[in-house]
Amino acid sequence: MSFPKSWVLLVLFLFVGCGGGGGDATEMREFNGTLSAVNAAERSISVTVPDSAEGVEAGTMDLMFTDSTEVLKDFMAMSIDSLQVDQNVHVEAMKEGDQYIPSRVLILGN
Repeated sequence: MSFPKSWVLLVLFLFVGCGGGGGDATEMREFNGTLSAVNAAERSISVTVPDSAEGVEAGTMDLMFTDSTEVLKDFMAMSIDSLQVDQNVHVEAMKEGDQYIPSRVLILGN
């Protein structure tokens, strides 16, 4: 049984075409930290990360909210105005280039 060359080329093209979009894919990162600054007007926060988490260095990270960023406490949606300095948070963020864009900020504790 032999396959026509056009079928072989088509199958090869499909395998190569499904190989991905390159090295610029965004990566999801999660880390815990403490809010060191909150600016509701500019929709930004600063989070101090005490220990290096997977792919995130220890230090202070400045994060800009987007329209899709969620703030949650006890599974309830909150506004950025509910964030306060010294609160412990869990951040889920996408790394895009050198910047992290938060998709979800979970307020931990009371």
